[in-house]
Amino acid sequence: MSNVHYNQEECLTYGQMNLINDFRTLWTDVTFYLRGYALSSATGMDKLKEATRNRIYHIAHHFESKLEPFFGSEVSEQFETLILQFLVDIIQAIDAYFASDETALNQSLPAIYRDIDNISSFLAGINPYWSKEQWEGLLTKLLENGLSGLEAIKAENYEQDFEIIESNLRYATMMGDYMANGLLAYLQPAR
Repeated sequence: MSNVHYNQEECLTYGQMNLINDFRTLWTDVTFYLRGYALSSATGMDKLKEATRNRIYHIAHHFESKLEPFFGSEVSEQFETLILQFLVDIIQAIDAYFASDETALNQSLPAIYRDIDNISSFLAGINPYWSKEQWEGLLTKLLENGLSGLEAIKAENYEQDFEIIESNLRYATMMGDYMANGLLAYLQPAR
């Protein structure tokens, strides 16, 4: 017979694991659908592009529904608005990039960085276990990888694109973990 002992405080409940998985899935969806949008833009597949854009917009609502039980509808709806603006601005940047419209691209990028700042400040403001700097770093890296991915797609450098996809998926997992772990810490009673 094995003498394995588990410390109850170190084990996650099913609910906690579900929360982590939910946020991992949401951030993975962000990276997956934004890449799909970029590919459909690059290849001129307009019906796929439209369907993907609709999926991207719906992700914002999924974030809202996951945050609402913790922060209430007003706060979760504010986050939905912020994340939706971030995603819309990224879509505009993708459109500008593949249309070779440098003016529109140069207008989109500062807006995206403002979105990153707004999201990071907002999240740090509603939960002391989330850091503005950490969120800025994660979102900025996700954006920078995405921009590199656009270049790789346009140059048909698919090996580089795959490396970027893998990196973004790792970041999506880290973002999901960071978001979920911050919520779990927020819910824990002070010891």
